[in-house]
Amino acid sequence: MGQHGAGRVGFPCVFHSPSDLLVYEYDGSVEGAVDQARPIAVVLPRAAEQVAAVVKIGKRSGLPIIPRGAGTGLSGGAVAQSGGIIVALTRVAEVSDPGKARLDIGGAALATVGLGAATYGLTLWSEKFALTATAGMAMAAGAALLIGFVLYERRLGDKAMVPLALFKNRCFTSLNLMTFLLYGAFGGAMPRVARWRPMFR
Repeated sequence: MGQHGAGRVGFPCVFHSPSDLLVYEYDGSVEGAVDQARPIAVVLPRAAEQVAAVVKIGKRSGLPIIPRGAGTGLSGGAVAQSGGIIVALTRVAEVSDPGKARLDIGGAALATVGLGAATYGLTLWSEKFALTATAGMAMAAGAALLIGFVLYERRLGDKAMVPLALFKNRCFTSLNLMTFLLYGAFGGAMPRVARWRPMFR
């Protein structure tokens, strides 16, 4: 892994010998459910900044990054099926000692109230099939709070609950957009389903 730059960013622990990698070839999946696979290397960072550095190395080198906790998952999510670098998070300060985690209380409050207000407004709109004053005010308040959330997170940078740099990744952005549209479609369809239900009795 040193040839990709990991050895130059100050990681206290990097495994790359076959004997060290052996335990990371599998997780808690039922035997035979997931093929064992050996990663190129395993990194055990001690801080969130080091995790970010590994991700940058993986992106620059075109290597998959596989986050791993205690390896107790049952679906093979912590196994390097396509090779790549496993990032074992068990030694990260915020994980090993939750008391050291940075809490983004302001961002959490803005996101919660903003999404709640926007959802309430959209629900009222879809229930009555008309944009009432209450629905409009709720959606406007939700939009304003969410804009405030984005500006607040931008000011916090890497210490934010949702670092905006994540949205530079096309996969991350498109997946979140798809999820938003999918649940928006579900939410819009539910009132119509409720109106049609008597037809099937």
